[in-house]
Amino acid sequence: MNRRLTLLRHAHAERPAGRCVGQWEHPLSTHGQRQIAALASHWAGPLPSRIVSSDIGRARQTAEILADLLNAPAPDIDVRLREISMGHWEGQSWDTLYATHQAAVDHWGQHWVHEGPPGGESAVQVAERMHEVVDQSPPGTLLVGHRGALGILLCELAGQPLAGAFNYSFANAAPVSLN
Repeated sequence: MNRRLTLLRHAHAERPAGRCVGQWEHPLSTHGQRQIAALASHWAGPLPSRIVSSDIGRARQTAEILADLLNAPAPDIDVRLREISMGHWEGQSWDTLYATHQAAVDHWGQHWVHEGPPGGESAVQVAERMHEVVDQSPPGTLLVGHRGALGILLCELAGQPLAGAFNYSFANAAPVSLN
Protein backbone atom coordinates (compact mmCIF):
# COMPACT_ATOMS: atom_id res chain seq x y z
CA MET A 1 0.00 0.00 0.00
CA ASN A 2 1.51 3.32 -0.96
CA ARG A 3 -0.93 5.60 0.86
CA ARG A 4 -0.64 6.83 4.41
CA LEU A 5 -3.85 6.48 6.40
CA THR A 6 -4.50 6.55 10.11
CA LEU A 7 -7.01 4.29 11.83
CA LEU A 8 -8.60 5.27 15.12
CA ARG A 9 -10.91 3.29 17.35
CA HIS A 10 -13.50 5.50 19.01
CA ALA A 11 -12.83 6.74 22.55
CA HIS A 12 -14.04 4.77 25.57
CA ALA A 13 -17.82 4.35 25.64
CA GLU A 14 -20.25 3.31 28.34
CA ARG A 15 -20.64 -0.26 27.10
CA PRO A 16 -23.48 -2.11 28.77
CA ALA A 17 -22.09 -5.21 30.51
CA GLY A 18 -23.20 -8.59 29.21
CA ARG A 19 -24.88 -7.21 26.09
CA CYS A 20 -24.34 -8.12 22.47
CA VAL A 21 -22.98 -4.88 21.10
CA GLY A 22 -22.06 -4.36 17.50
CA GLN A 23 -23.81 -1.36 16.01
CA TRP A 24 -25.97 -0.84 19.10
CA GLU A 25 -25.71 2.73 20.34
CA HIS A 26 -24.09 3.59 23.65
CA PRO A 27 -22.53 6.97 24.47
CA LEU A 28 -18.97 8.02 25.10
CA SER A 29 -17.99 7.98 28.75
CA THR A 30 -16.43 10.89 30.62
CA HIS A 31 -13.18 8.91 30.44
CA GLY A 32 -13.60 8.70 26.66
CA GLN A 33 -14.00 12.45 26.38
CA ARG A 34 -10.77 12.88 28.36
CA GLN A 35 -9.05 10.42 26.01
CA ILE A 36 -9.97 12.55 23.00
CA ALA A 37 -8.67 15.71 24.69
CA ALA A 38 -5.41 13.95 25.56
CA LEU A 39 -5.04 12.66 22.00
CA ALA A 40 -5.59 16.13 20.56
CA SER A 41 -3.11 17.75 22.94
CA HIS A 42 -0.42 15.17 22.11
CA TRP A 43 -1.14 14.77 18.39
CA ALA A 44 2.10 13.79 16.64
CA GLY A 45 2.77 14.50 13.00
CA PRO A 46 0.69 16.33 10.45
CA LEU A 47 -2.98 16.96 11.08
CA PRO A 48 -5.38 14.80 9.10
CA SER A 49 -6.34 16.34 5.78
CA ARG A 50 -9.66 14.50 5.98
CA ILE A 51 -11.51 12.72 8.77
CA VAL A 52 -14.03 10.00 7.93
CA SER A 53 -16.09 8.38 10.66
CA SER A 54 -18.61 5.65 11.23
CA ASP A 55 -22.08 7.05 11.78
CA ILE A 56 -22.47 5.17 15.07
CA GLY A 57 -22.57 7.73 17.87
CA ARG A 58 -19.45 6.73 19.80
CA ALA A 59 -17.27 6.96 16.67
CA ARG A 60 -19.03 10.03 15.27
CA GLN A 61 -18.68 11.88 18.60
CA THR A 62 -15.00 10.93 18.79
CA ALA A 63 -14.39 12.27 15.27
CA GLU A 64 -16.36 15.47 15.82
CA ILE A 65 -14.70 16.34 19.12
CA LEU A 66 -11.23 15.50 17.78
CA ALA A 67 -11.75 17.56 14.60
CA ASP A 68 -12.86 20.52 16.69
CA LEU A 69 -9.88 20.25 19.07
CA LEU A 70 -7.41 19.88 16.18
CA ASN A 71 -9.02 22.65 14.11
CA ALA A 72 -9.33 20.03 11.37
CA PRO A 73 -12.11 19.77 8.78
CA ALA A 74 -15.44 18.49 10.07
CA PRO A 75 -15.64 14.72 9.66
CA ASP A 76 -17.38 13.04 6.77
CA ILE A 77 -19.69 10.21 7.79
CA ASP A 78 -19.46 6.84 6.07
CA VAL A 79 -21.70 3.95 7.15
CA ARG A 80 -19.16 1.48 5.74
CA LEU A 81 -16.97 2.21 8.81
CA ARG A 82 -19.61 0.77 11.16
CA GLU A 83 -18.88 -2.05 13.56
CA ILE A 84 -19.94 -5.53 12.49
CA SER A 85 -23.72 -5.85 12.56
CA MET A 86 -25.05 -8.33 15.08
CA GLY A 87 -28.48 -8.14 13.46
CA HIS A 88 -31.38 -9.31 15.61
CA TRP A 89 -29.01 -9.91 18.52
CA GLU A 90 -28.02 -6.22 18.89
CA GLY A 91 -28.46 -5.04 22.47
CA GLN A 92 -29.70 -8.37 23.77
CA SER A 93 -28.23 -10.03 26.82
CA TRP A 94 -25.75 -12.77 25.95
CA ASP A 95 -27.25 -14.85 28.77
CA THR A 96 -30.68 -14.57 27.15
CA LEU A 97 -29.29 -15.39 23.72
CA TYR A 98 -27.54 -18.50 25.06
CA ALA A 99 -30.68 -19.56 26.94
CA THR A 100 -33.04 -19.09 23.97
CA HIS A 101 -30.84 -19.56 20.88
CA GLN A 102 -27.84 -21.61 21.99
CA ALA A 103 -27.55 -23.61 18.76
CA ALA A 104 -27.61 -20.43 16.64
CA VAL A 105 -25.07 -18.67 18.87
CA ASP A 106 -22.78 -21.71 18.79
CA HIS A 107 -23.12 -22.00 15.01
CA TRP A 108 -22.31 -18.32 14.53
CA GLY A 109 -19.31 -18.64 16.87
CA GLN A 110 -17.88 -21.33 14.61
CA HIS A 111 -18.77 -19.71 11.28
CA TRP A 112 -18.68 -15.93 11.90
CA VAL A 113 -16.10 -15.33 9.17
CA HIS A 114 -18.53 -16.38 6.42
CA GLU A 115 -21.93 -16.21 8.15
CA GLY A 116 -23.48 -13.42 10.18
CA PRO A 117 -25.90 -13.80 13.06
CA PRO A 118 -29.60 -13.60 12.08
CA GLY A 119 -30.05 -10.31 10.24
CA GLY A 120 -26.37 -9.45 10.75
CA GLU A 121 -23.23 -9.64 8.68
CA SER A 122 -20.17 -11.83 8.34
CA ALA A 123 -16.52 -10.84 8.67
CA VAL A 124 -16.16 -11.22 4.89
CA GLN A 125 -18.90 -8.63 4.35
CA VAL A 126 -17.24 -6.25 6.81
CA ALA A 127 -13.87 -6.69 5.08
CA GLU A 128 -15.38 -5.82 1.70
CA ARG A 129 -17.00 -2.57 2.87
CA MET A 130 -14.00 -1.50 4.96
CA HIS A 131 -11.61 -2.14 2.07
CA GLU A 132 -13.77 0.06 -0.19
CA VAL A 133 -13.31 2.96 2.23
CA VAL A 134 -9.53 2.48 2.30
CA ASP A 135 -9.38 2.34 -1.50
CA GLN A 136 -11.30 5.63 -1.74
CA SER A 137 -9.33 7.47 0.96
CA PRO A 138 -6.55 9.87 -0.07
CA PRO A 139 -3.27 10.04 1.89
CA GLY A 140 -3.62 11.92 5.15
CA THR A 141 -7.08 10.56 5.93
CA LEU A 142 -8.04 9.60 9.48
CA LEU A 143 -10.62 6.78 9.59
CA VAL A 144 -12.57 6.56 12.87
CA GLY A 145 -14.24 3.22 13.51
CA HIS A 146 -14.63 0.26 15.82
CA ARG A 147 -12.43 -2.52 17.20
CA GLY A 148 -13.98 -5.49 15.40
CA ALA A 149 -14.28 -3.84 11.99
CA LEU A 150 -10.79 -2.32 12.21
CA GLY A 151 -9.31 -5.71 13.17
CA ILE A 152 -11.07 -7.33 10.22
CA LEU A 153 -9.69 -4.59 7.96
CA LEU A 154 -6.12 -5.13 9.16
CA CYS A 155 -6.36 -8.89 8.62
CA GLU A 156 -7.71 -8.35 5.13
CA LEU A 157 -4.99 -5.81 4.24
CA ALA A 158 -2.28 -8.10 5.62
CA GLY A 159 -3.61 -11.09 3.69
CA GLN A 160 -4.21 -12.93 6.96
CA PRO A 161 -7.19 -15.17 7.71
CA LEU A 162 -10.10 -13.07 8.98
CA ALA A 163 -10.52 -15.46 11.91
CA GLY A 164 -7.51 -13.68 13.44
CA ALA A 165 -9.21 -10.28 13.51
CA PHE A 166 -9.48 -10.19 17.28
CA ASN A 167 -5.72 -10.71 17.59
CA TYR A 168 -5.37 -7.05 16.57
CA SER A 169 -5.65 -4.90 19.63
CA PHE A 170 -7.06 -1.40 19.24
CA ALA A 171 -6.93 0.71 22.34
CA ASN A 172 -9.58 3.40 22.52
CA ALA A 173 -8.46 6.72 21.01
CA ALA A 174 -4.98 5.43 20.06
CA PRO A 175 -4.18 6.05 16.38
CA VAL A 176 -2.58 3.37 14.18
CA SER A 177 -0.82 4.44 10.97
CA LEU A 178 -0.96 2.48 7.74
CA ASN A 179 1.77 3.12 5.22
